[in-house]
Amino acid sequence: MKVVIAGGHGKIALLLEQLLSRRGDVVTGLIRNPAQAEALEKAGAQARLVDLEKATGDEVARHLTGADAVVFAAGAGPGSSAGRKDSVDRGAAIHIRALLAGTDLVVCTADGVAVRRVTGHLARRAGLTAVLACVLEDGALGEILRLRPWPGHGCLTCRRHNLAEAGGLDPEPALDAGYGTGTPHRPMTAVGSDLHLIAHLAAKTAVATLLERAGHPDQRLPGEHALFGLRRQPDWAPPFDLGHTAELRWLPATPPRSGCPTCEAP
Repeated sequence: MKVVIAGGHGKIALLLEQLLSRRGDVVTGLIRNPAQAEALEKAGAQARLVDLEKATGDEVARHLTGADAVVFAAGAGPGSSAGRKDSVDRGAAIHIRALLAGTDLVVCTADGVAVRRVTGHLARRAGLTAVLACVLEDGALGEILRLRPWPGHGCLTCRRHNLAEAGGLDPEPALDAGYGTGTPHRPMTAVGSDLHLIAHLAAKTAVATLLERAGHPDQRLPGEHALFGLRRQPDWAPPFDLGHTAELRWLPATPPRSGCPTCEAP
């Protein structure tokens, strides 16, 4: 497979590049800083220079020509201004909108709230399933969300609201906050091996989704929302009260909320 990763120098992106290149895939990482190219080459990926903040949609599309899969892992990063979070987390993700017409599935591995919310919104508008993978709560919890554009299946924002109303932990309290007005972004604290686990679970979720759609019922997953314990947190509110490290819990989809701008037809 030919895989292109936007934000190719991120921690999750570098791990994914290693995994893909080791199995024989041809991997290209999009970066804006030439000094990052050496790290991509060590991970087994080709570096391609493109500034996602300044490039047009057509320019981004040219860099993705011929790819079998595209992974959006870009983000402004800790300490970034509100303007940069808007231009990278939101603006760069919008560049891929025109490409969704020929896509079977959308996968996002960024840990930023904004980029995952935008990715889920664009996928829903295009009628596509999105798989969102990240590590939450300073590396204590891995999460895989499968967001399907189906009746009865809410988006990321709807799921967070429903969990909070049920008395559960809100792992992303700034989900609805405007750019620069939420809680500070904290650097990734998960260790590499934990990121590998979540990356593999996300890959399995994506592949199983495609195979089930192609007529393989033996690939049906037990739920739409997977929680994986990376550090034992039994005192957390359900459903995040995983009593054991490496415990895996699947949850069903939650319904859309009335008035949701993502879930309701425009």
